[in-house]
Amino acid sequence: MHIGNFIEIKAKEKGRSAEWLANKIHCKRRNVYDIYKRTTMDTAQLMIISKALETNLFEFFCEMYEGKKVKS
Repeated sequence: MHIGNFIEIKAKEKGRSAEWLANKIHCKRRNVYDIYKRTTMDTAQLMIISKALETNLFEFFCEMYEGKKVKS
């Protein structure tokens, strides 16, 4: 799994659509689909998305660093 997949899973768990997330982070819906495909992410953008989803998305990298299986 990569960060984009992780974001998509967390958004769906919260019942949030790509359109909703696009509105929250002030971009177009197609950009959110591009985010979902990313294997890497700028930390500033990850913070914005984390705040929008009210979820600590940095846990993805912490768990990878610690060698844990990333939870979906």
